Amino acid sequence: RDIINELGGKVVTRFDPDCSENERATHLIIDDLKKTEKLLCSISSGLWVLHSSYLLQCRKLGKFVDVIIYSLIFSKIRFI
Repeated sequence: RDIINELGGKVVTRFDPDCSENERATHLIIDDLKKTEKLLCSISSGLWVLHSSYLLQCRKLGKFVDVIIYSLIFSKIRFI
């Protein structure tokens, strides 16, 4: 939370797809993929699901960085 606030972002602690645009989450930061309600709701709502190392890199560079290489969804998708 501190890193997000330092960089000018805002932390939303609960998932609510019906909240106002200013209060809506855009990313979910997690350490690993565990099938939880929050993760499934985030995926179904189109939120970026990122590994927590994303925030460490943002702090190191002093800005929000490109999310694609930290996306847990893109890195874990397997096509059958």
